[in-house]
Amino acid sequence: MLAGLALLALGASVQASDLASGPGSAASVEGGLSFGGGSRYVLKEGRKKETMLISNDSNIPMLVQTTIDWGDGRASEDVPLAVSRPMLVLEPHESKAVEIYFQGSGLPRDRESFFLLSATGVPRITEPHHNSMAVALRHRFKLFYRPAFASEHVEDVPEKLGWELRKASGAAGAAVVVSNPTLFYTTMTEVQALDAQGGPCGEPLNHIMVAPLAEAALAELNCPAASVLTYQYIGDSGLPRPYRVQLQAGRKSAAQAGEN
Repeated sequence: MLAGLALLALGASVQASDLASGPGSAASVEGGLSFGGGSRYVLKEGRKKETMLISNDSNIPMLVQTTIDWGDGRASEDVPLAVSRPMLVLEPHESKAVEIYFQGSGLPRDRESFFLLSATGVPRITEPHHNSMAVALRHRFKLFYRPAFASEHVEDVPEKLGWELRKASGAAGAAVVVSNPTLFYTTMTEVQALDAQGGPCGEPLNHIMVAPLAEAALAELNCPAASVLTYQYIGDSGLPRPYRVQLQAGRKSAAQAGEN
């Protein structure tokens, strides 16, 4: 069945997770693969599976490999998730579903777990010769396993985050620190610090993610005079929601939803 399909010669990565425009976006590259508009996947406790729809939007057959890796990059442990079709062939303009399963153990019950779901498409070389090369595009999505929390709701996460200015170690200025007291991973894009006059300060951050019950110092912003922070919060829908927070030294503040 795989005869005539090119082997992987060169890889290019497309990070679709949280960078696509949300539901309705194709997340495809030049008529390659698309994924039904999803930008992230959540497998909730109690559900037997989560489904990923893969479509071949090109005019040539594609060999598609689907894999799941730990989100933190660890490679020493087996991933307790599996896909129903780790390798499949899609004919031109054909779609197939890949199911994602949890084996039932091996993940914490008191917080979310984070994985990277990858789909790599290799097109068939239509006129093979000694100089032929197939370019494989790898699409990567965030995948979360979410236990059933009796007392926490993912919709409340943005308002529970704590933001503060904290004196940076070995530096004269202060760093912006975000604390995530919830049991969910939280993702933000377009993070921009503003000075007291409301002007952009330092370098914006395209993407940050904070683990459950953890905090992150955003030293990369490089804005000692930060007074306000604006960002887009990415929830389960994949759609960005604007938030704005007034920063205070040594004191946590909550962000308010609204226009940046």
